[in-house]
Amino acid sequence: MTTFKDIYPQDILDLIDNEDFNNTELKNPMIKPQQIANILGITYNENLDTEFDTDTRQIKPHTTDSFTTNRRKDMRSIAYILLKTRTNYKNIRGGDWQARINMCDRASIHLADKLLMPKKLIIDLIKKEMRPQYNIIKYTNPKTGVEEADVKQYKKEDYDILLRVAELLQVNDDVFKFRARTLGIIH
Repeated sequence: MTTFKDIYPQDILDLIDNEDFNNTELKNPMIKPQQIANILGITYNENLDTEFDTDTRQIKPHTTDSFTTNRRKDMRSIAYILLKTRTNYKNIRGGDWQARINMCDRASIHLADKLLMPKKLIIDLIKKEMRPQYNIIKYTNPKTGVEEADVKQYKKEDYDILLRVAELLQVNDDVFKFRARTLGIIH
């Protein structure tokens, strides 16, 4: 049984600091924003005026884009709440508020990617996909007329492995490749 505690780094576990989160079983590679929101007491509210509300711990569900894009946007809204980012950017004090907003946006996107695509999970999935694959080919021998079978071994191409892992994680191919590249898994 694989739990979130097994796949997430300690900095994420410390940020979230929730026993229910730590002990949640990962039943398939796709990590669901809705599941994480439920564990953390974050509710989906379609009537919110903004994408998220840190004070009430609510996010507005994204439904206008593709499934994978909406998942990433929902996880980014959860990340804003986890990072305790203000809902109303105009309340940010300081001279260069735009730089502060950009910093919050970068941090939330980085956290959302870490939540959707944990390094340990990526490495495990790539290793599984790199294992040799086998096909059984049945044919009739023309000399004897007897049906025979051959076992052919093949190895997936690197590009196909990356596409398959992105598909398993239900994330955009380009976003996955960028995450794998920043982790140093691919070049």
